[in-house]
Amino acid sequence: MLRYMRKHARSWVTKFIFGVIIIVFIFWGGSSYLTRRANKVVQIDNYIISIQQYSKAYSNTFKAYQERYGKAFDNKMAERMNLKEKVLEQMIDNYIMEFEAKKLGVMVTDEEVAEAIRNVPAFMSGGEFNMAAYNRVLRYYKLQPGQFEDQQRKEMLRRRLQDIITSNVSVTSKEIEASFRDRNDKFDLNFVRIKPCVYEKEVNPAPEEIEAYYEAHKQAYKIPPKTSIAYISFDVASYIPGIDVTMDEAKQYYDTHRQLYTTPAKVRARHILIRIPENAQDNVIEQKEKEALRILEEAKAGKSFASLAKRYSQDPGSAARGGDLGFVKKDDLVDGLGEVLFSMKPGEIRGPVRSRFGFHILKVEEKKDAHTRAFKDARQSIIETLKKRKAKDVAYDDAYNAFIELYEDSDYNIFEYGTSHNFKVKETTPFTEKEVTDIPGGSVVVKEAFKYPEGEISDVIDTGDGYIVFKVIKRIPSRISELAEVEDRVRSDLIKEMAKDKAKAHADKLAALDTSELVKQKDLSIENTGFFNRSVWAIPKLGMAKDIIKDLAELKRPKVYDISNDIIIVWLNKKEEADVKTISEEQTKALKDSLLALKKEIVLGAFMNQAHLRHKIRIDRDKLRS
Repeated sequence: MLRYMRKHARSWVTKFIFGVIIIVFIFWGGSSYLTRRANKVVQIDNYIISIQQYSKAYSNTFKAYQERYGKAFDNKMAERMNLKEKVLEQMIDNYIMEFEAKKLGVMVTDEEVAEAIRNVPAFMSGGEFNMAAYNRVLRYYKLQPGQFEDQQRKEMLRRRLQDIITSNVSVTSKEIEASFRDRNDKFDLNFVRIKPCVYEKEVNPAPEEIEAYYEAHKQAYKIPPKTSIAYISFDVASYIPGIDVTMDEAKQYYDTHRQLYTTPAKVRARHILIRIPENAQDNVIEQKEKEALRILEEAKAGKSFASLAKRYSQDPGSAARGGDLGFVKKDDLVDGLGEVLFSMKPGEIRGPVRSRFGFHILKVEEKKDAHTRAFKDARQSIIETLKKRKAKDVAYDDAYNAFIELYEDSDYNIFEYGTSHNFKVKETTPFTEKEVTDIPGGSVVVKEAFKYPEGEISDVIDTGDGYIVFKVIKRIPSRISELAEVEDRVRSDLIKEMAKDKAKAHADKLAALDTSELVKQKDLSIENTGFFNRSVWAIPKLGMAKDIIKDLAELKRPKVYDISNDIIIVWLNKKEEADVKTISEEQTKALKDSLLALKKEIVLGAFMNQAHLRHKIRIDRDKLRS
């Protein structure tokens, strides 16, 4: 099967893959043994992880988070998550799990790998495995089928080992009840906010205190390494004016990409969903079907379909809109619902239709036939597309030729090359790895610049708008600032720390009092959070405070916390305990699934801790920081 899939592989990509399969792409990255050894960041026994492999895995992980969370996920968020360390741990765990799986005789056959690949949604078209889609995705991630299949096998091996390790894990009814209480008990807290800035005017550190603070916190005043580069940018837009596209080329593109100019048939539909609980008994299914039939009769009798949907539909995504699904294509809907809708006429109501979610009552509001845009209407946009493609090819050729000539002749000056070939060469001022620059390609090129030694020529780098080739002109190593350079900053930092210490000392004295005495203290502004449960992302009026949520059971007496640079005294005002008798069947299942996943994670963690002890792991932290 794997040989068949390789033999029939083809062309390009537009899909992003979510789920288990993304692990294969995130942690893929190969390099030769000698390259890994020279640039190793981790060695596990005789296995080496290179800085290039680690950098690629981190970059892919970062991009995956950005795809999911958008602009909200940035470098600061990654630092708060300790993402660099997590990626490193995952790479180490991946190797150890593969080793332990093989030691235990765990196997994954070629047919099992092929079957798993056949069932990846991103590789399917019309519900069937599509070789062209498979090849498009792999080309997008710059993977050969053999490489992908090898990584897929390893991922399956790891998951099979996890299943073996956690196969005996179970959840009891008492654990479910305890979890329900833990998630649904409500707490109302009193708190007093003490601002350290109030104490800043009371502190005046002596020169020797400033010096001592500097000596103890030197790393905070470290200047990061910098580099400067000279680069040639091959901007695609600058090549477009010199590109010609013939009418025959445009027509050929239109004929071979007609699907791009075809709008598929669509229907505007409404539906009412009566959900069937997972693993429901036959009598429950029969009851749900009767409920759907009753609603169908009301709809056919002339009652407003939208009103019925708002009242009865159990689809949270459409019920509030009167069951409106908008315009949908046949393949947009699961389990043959599209086939049913496209066989109906506008105004027709039909049902109940069974799907994996339950029983649907369907109504078609409007139908739109498929439409193909004529060549004469699409011609100009096709010409522009082909011009950009040709321009990109020419830009890449120029960039590649520049790389080859500069790389093969180390004495060839990049400035001389630019002059002799009529390319503009720009030289930057020194920049840090996290600095925002106006270099084409932005942060991608900046990060690449720190991977090459002084005097080295870079590979051809895709900037999105073209290509760039650069030479590292100068590397400036990191250093710790002298006290004289940062004395004002050190003094300010010390004043803030001393003021916070004073605020904390005052808060500790107040927290030692009984709450009845605490509330009588003068000049204290006592605030109240209102009720919340443990599942909140942020406590009302206090924000993100994981330590407080963790300590909720211990807050009968006041306790002091440092939150967002303020000192907070917190104690319990009221607690409302959840009633376990109100747990629904759906909640029970969700809690059971969540607890099972958590317990499996704990068991797997214990196994991995023991497995780590059986391996010699060496990490080069200096390479990680550089």
